[in-house]
Amino acid sequence: MASEPADAALPSRYGARFFTEGVPEREFPEQGMRPQDAYPGIGWLVFRDADQLPEELVFYEDYLGEKDATFTLNFSTGSAVMLGQYYNFCRFGRAGYKEIMEAMQLNADYLGQQLADSGRFSLIGEGEPQLPLVCFRLTGDNAYDEVDVAAQLAAERGWMVPAYNLPPNAQEIKVMRALVKENVSDTGARTLADDLAEACRTLDQKGGLHEDDRRRVKRNIGGY
Repeated sequence: MASEPADAALPSRYGARFFTEGVPEREFPEQGMRPQDAYPGIGWLVFRDADQLPEELVFYEDYLGEKDATFTLNFSTGSAVMLGQYYNFCRFGRAGYKEIMEAMQLNADYLGQQLADSGRFSLIGEGEPQLPLVCFRLTGDNAYDEVDVAAQLAAERGWMVPAYNLPPNAQEIKVMRALVKENVSDTGARTLADDLAEACRTLDQKGGLHEDDRRRVKRNIGGY
């Protein structure tokens, strides 16, 4: 891990003290930002209660059907990820990255076509330039919504496909989004489309999920 700036005022391993402008000095039970505590680029800080975290530092995001609060600490990290990226630049070059991105886009297009052909979903932004991802929503009137589909999909097959409301002025619209990464083949895209259709068939029979079931949905923001 890169050395910490002299003026970083980072808390110590035990009995840590935290300072913010206009906020009294606080005691915290646990934190980990030193090389012996965490891998490079990873750290944590545990607050005794939510009142000790200034509200203006919290970012709220609508993800997987309900709002999550996010607070991120920035501090010096190691250079391993930069060296790894530089290696990839030298190894792949422009031609290599072009091939990778085109393959990802082909698989994203294939997934989108499978979802559209199922008749269960309509695509958002179809035909427009975008990242290798598929944004879609349910068609027709259903006794369940996109959040129910995401929860059922995670429960049955373990897929992490986020569902959320769009920003203000379109907040009544729910969508799902599948990011097609380099390790997702056309076979994987086909499997996901089939599993989405199966989740819908299950929900056709039993209706939307109970609120308790929705809360069991895995909430990994990494998503699919």
